[in-house]
Amino acid sequence: MELYPRRLSELVADEVSSFRLAQNTNNPLVIDQHDKGVSLSLDVGGYKVIQNIHISLAQLNAGKGLDHRQAKERVLGNLSKCAV
Repeated sequence: MELYPRRLSELVADEVSSFRLAQNTNNPLVIDQHDKGVSLSLDVGGYKVIQNIHISLAQLNAGKGLDHRQAKERVLGNLSKCAV
């Protein structure tokens, strides 16, 4: 994934092409001011990915994570229920 940083002054001068670039590439648009990222523009899919990562990290921190063996058993168990 590539980031396309844009200075706030550039964005104001040519906002349409900046947002089109982000939309056409499905990459986030980072808006910076004084060389510091101040804003991030995402599509809905990108937002959902970040939201899922946030939820996953909270679950891991709460001790709700599974090790590889447990995850594999759960997946294989669910698959065996689906087999016809």
